[in-house]
Amino acid sequence: MFKNSPKANKALGQHFLKNTSVIKEICHQQNTIAESDYILEVGPGPGTLTRFLSELSKPFYIVEKDTRFQEELEKIVPPSNCFFMDALEFSDQMITDSNPHYTRGWLVSNLPYNVSTPLLLLFLNWPSIKFMTLMFQKEVGEKIINHQKISSLYCLVNTYFETKQLLKLKPGAFHPPPKVDSIVINFSRRENPLVNFSELKSYETLLRTIFSAKRKQVLSHLKGHQKIEKIKNFFTNKGIDEKIRAEKLTLQQIIELYLWLQRE
Repeated sequence: MFKNSPKANKALGQHFLKNTSVIKEICHQQNTIAESDYILEVGPGPGTLTRFLSELSKPFYIVEKDTRFQEELEKIVPPSNCFFMDALEFSDQMITDSNPHYTRGWLVSNLPYNVSTPLLLLFLNWPSIKFMTLMFQKEVGEKIINHQKISSLYCLVNTYFETKQLLKLKPGAFHPPPKVDSIVINFSRRENPLVNFSELKSYETLLRTIFSAKRKQVLSHLKGHQKIEKIKNFFTNKGIDEKIRAEKLTLQQIIELYLWLQRE
């Protein structure tokens, strides 16, 4: 961390990573580095990851909302590569419009836990981001990788990215320590997404609908759907119990249901 670094801002969900061995494991992923055109760090704060990422001989950019860190961060990263703004208002186009040859970005972030899911959903929509290494509260992270009890978040993310746990961390790895354990996940964008990227919004709408109440049956969620008979035919055709809840379906079955509904 910077000398005399500002204290973590609870309102921004800040918990600064301090474990050097963990930082090195996150930053020194040789295959990802080799395959990336540029690196983007979201929410660097006091620069604990930033110092290592800036030494990887790749074009490097940061997005940071907390301007208390601006002076010190600009000593590590060229000011022209720094975006001091809310990441929810940022886009990879702010980098790629002037660098159209950047088609394989690696995004690294110790995500603020209070906005980790909205940020992840935003990142999915940035086409130049091919790799991500992201820190989550353990409970949220497990929703992304747990294929035995799927959620709308699991389905949406894993339709477009392959996901793999990199690390699990105890609160003591951070300053100040959070009240929960954390998890680091690697994401690699699928060359062939399971649903066309152009259909992400309509696919997301179906996911939100069928997962909107855990105990409700899928058919109950879709009761008012104009294609309800087609949906029933899908369940019959696939030998799926009409009383099934969404979390009991597989990702493949949900994708097949979505594609079935797209047919004329």
